[in-house]
Amino acid sequence: MRRWLKILSIVLVLVLILAASTALWIHRTLTGSLPALDGELEVAVSPGHEEDGYFHMPGGQSGHPMAAHYRAGHEAWTRGDRTPLSPGPTQHELKLLPRDDSGP
Repeated sequence: MRRWLKILSIVLVLVLILAASTALWIHRTLTGSLPALDGELEVAVSPGHEEDGYFHMPGGQSGHPMAAHYRAGHEAWTRGDRTPLSPGPTQHELKLLPRDDSGP
């Protein structure tokens, strides 16, 4: 009886591995990527062709769930859309001003 249980457990593990492999293959075929297995940051640029460079940062810059831009770019990453590496127009500006110490 123990021998059959051992054989059955091995067969079950093999079936689960085959099912997972098939699911990953189908997902990669349909979407062109494996989001669960891809890295957090992907950058590609060639010297002399900087305007064609791209990057993916699916978790946002900080990766912190409470950050304002958390998961910014995630949807584009899951679709396989490339985010241009070239800078665009300024969207935010941070000004650092000296503190005024002329108190009362």
